[in-house]
Amino acid sequence: AGLHIQGYSLDETTSIPPLMGNYRPPGRSFGGPSDVSECFYGDSVSDLWIDGFEFEQIRGPEHGTGGGWHEYVRVISFDNSDNVVISHTYSHNHFAANEFQGWKAGYGIYLFNCDNAVVANNLFCDAHTPTDWGTADWLYARECDNLVIVNNTADQVDWFWANGSCWWVAYTHGVGIYNSDSPEVLNTLVTNLTGVKWDSYPSGGAWGICGSDNTTPVADYCDVWNIRRAHGYPPSEQYSFHNRFYGDITEGVNCINPGTPTGDFGSDPLYENGHFLQAGSPCIDTGNPDVAYNDPDGTQNDMGCYGGPGGDWNFED
Repeated sequence: AGLHIQGYSLDETTSIPPLMGNYRPPGRSFGGPSDVSECFYGDSVSDLWIDGFEFEQIRGPEHGTGGGWHEYVRVISFDNSDNVVISHTYSHNHFAANEFQGWKAGYGIYLFNCDNAVVANNLFCDAHTPTDWGTADWLYARECDNLVIVNNTADQVDWFWANGSCWWVAYTHGVGIYNSDSPEVLNTLVTNLTGVKWDSYPSGGAWGICGSDNTTPVADYCDVWNIRRAHGYPPSEQYSFHNRFYGDITEGVNCINPGTPTGDFGSDPLYENGHFLQAGSPCIDTGNPDVAYNDPDGTQNDMGCYGGPGGDWNFED
């Protein structure tokens, strides 16, 4: 309890003990044959704060004990843990799996039964899922009451063609919240998500912020932009705009270009290197105006991972 872990970098070349890095464990069973890779995993912990980590080039398992089916990679994963705080994590260039055949799921942050969690000032980008029944999500939360997601950036989550694919379906989500009471998504950027829908199959695509299974999250002061899905067999460069907001979600009037769940609405946040906001970005000084959300320089909140009281990302040794 009360543990604060800060400032560690994990990448595909790092030698890291079990449960703390990029490795492929023999697998854990989830109601059937499954392989699960988890970089940082906590179960039944309380008041844990994980802060200042970098996760790079994390790959899902390749046909392990799951026989190629139900393979998962979860960069940060918590079960049955209250009052967890996840902040200042830079997570990038991940793959849900390297092969095809079967469900492949990649999650930047995975929370199950974690009440009062706070996810703040995190950057997740360049994640990919194969076309054969794959999914790539920045944040997946189920049964997490009073979840607060504030000042984060999720960008460039998409699919890649898996040789030998037979389903041509890929799902991408920025934020997915399920069966959770009173969640909030504030001052957050979800941009450039692309999924795949095989024309002969009823599902597949991209969802910016999603609330389902008796969940009515409030999303306000957010920019959700360029959410698309590819069509055809195999997937082509023919795209249509898909769901910026989906399910029983309350989109606040202070979101950029609110009121339209699909289409090329929202606005280009004008990223520059490192996902900082360029001058003239519509996301500068347009976050929640409450002084509690002010940037470190005292100005109104900037949307995205560098905004709000924790927006400076500076760490002491």
